[in-house]
Amino acid sequence: MTHSEREHGESKYGLMKLVNLMFDLVTTMTTAPLRLLSIVGTLIAGCGFLFAMLLLIMRLVLGQEWAAEGVFTLFAILFIFVGAQFIGMGLLGEYIGRMYDDVRARPRYFVQSVVRTSNHQKVDEAS
Repeated sequence: MTHSEREHGESKYGLMKLVNLMFDLVTTMTTAPLRLLSIVGTLIAGCGFLFAMLLLIMRLVLGQEWAAEGVFTLFAILFIFVGAQFIGMGLLGEYIGRMYDDVRARPRYFVQSVVRTSNHQKVDEAS
């Protein structure tokens, strides 16, 4: 399938309008980016925890000389706290998204007409 050229005029969508449209499409109807933020935060915090355990084992096995005066320990702690912040932001956003859905109180869809019934007749919804 090939894409045909525009027949008339030029597109009014510049780069920033396309970027804004992309963000609107991603964030308007779903809380999936917020869940992804929580998942990424869990991975970062988990990696920080594993890194801290590795540092503790290396410290016990190799001694204090290789540890670069605790710089790696600070990185492990930083990963844990940054991951915890991501998890918190994702949970807070999920909570706000659910509140928004509850406040709107709209059903996901409306039934406009019933096409088939048990006696195979078309029945329109009475409004």
